[in-house]
Amino acid sequence: MDSNPTFNPSKDKFDNLLPLQGHEEHYKDFYLMRNREVIDFFEENDTNRLIHCDLMDPDKWKKLGKFFGINVPEDFAMHLNKTKK
Repeated sequence: MDSNPTFNPSKDKFDNLLPLQGHEEHYKDFYLMRNREVIDFFEENDTNRLIHCDLMDPDKWKKLGKFFGINVPEDFAMHLNKTKK
């Protein structure tokens, strides 16, 4: 729940309501809604013009290569800015 009682976001327009603190749920909801709208649009119009996949999908590079018509080696993997755990 937002901590600012005067916060009145709209999901129908873009707004610049920074800072983000206290508004995390609004921006998360807006982000998820927008992604769903984009995916739905391409599913209804031309599924061949959008690629989306889970970053944790082990086959993501093969799927991306197939989408762009690029041969991706079977053992290809790339991960930049990986945290040290």
